[in-house]
Amino acid sequence: MKSETIVLPRRITFSDWLIERKKYNLRVVSASVDERLNLTCVIASENGKKIIIQEDADMARKQAKIPIEPSPNGGARAKSPLARLLAELVERAEKAPGKVQRIFLPGGLRVDTIVGLDGMSRVMLGRQGVAPSDTEWVTTLNHWPYDPPLETDAERFEHKGWHCMRAGWKTPEVDR
Repeated sequence: MKSETIVLPRRITFSDWLIERKKYNLRVVSASVDERLNLTCVIASENGKKIIIQEDADMARKQAKIPIEPSPNGGARAKSPLARLLAELVERAEKAPGKVQRIFLPGGLRVDTIVGLDGMSRVMLGRQGVAPSDTEWVTTLNHWPYDPPLETDAERFEHKGWHCMRAGWKTPEVDR
C-alpha cells in the first residue's frame, strides 16, 4: 500500500520540482515572488494526498519518539536516505584523510567534509545564491553518523557566490 502522505523538501530546484510534480501529480495553487526573486508556491496533490515538508516530518518523528536504530559506531542515528548518504560521505573522508569529500543534495545544497590530518573533522554546507538555513544545519548534524559536540555552532560566510556554513570538531576515535 502506498503512503497517503507526500514528503517534500522545503526548497527545491525547478528541475526537481518538475520531477516531483509528475511523480506525485501535484499542482500549484498560488505563487508569489519576493524582492530577492525567491519563488514561494502553495501546492496541492490532485489525488488528495497530504503534503508535508521534510523538516516537519522529521520533527513529528522526534515528537512521536519513533525509535531509531543505532549506528555502527554507537551513536543513535535514523537510517533515512540522508543518514545513509552522510554515513557514506564520512566513511569516504575517513578513508582519505586530508581530502575533501562532497555530495550534492536536492535543492542545490552541497555538503563537504574532511577528516583532517590535524585530528579535526570539518563539515560545510553550501548553496549558490541562497544561504543554507539553520534548520538544514541542524538536520545535517542530526543525521550525521555520530554525535558531533553539542556546542557545534556554524560559522557563516560567502565565497565565490556560495553561501556557506561550517564547523569543526576533534575527530572521534572509532573502532572499525
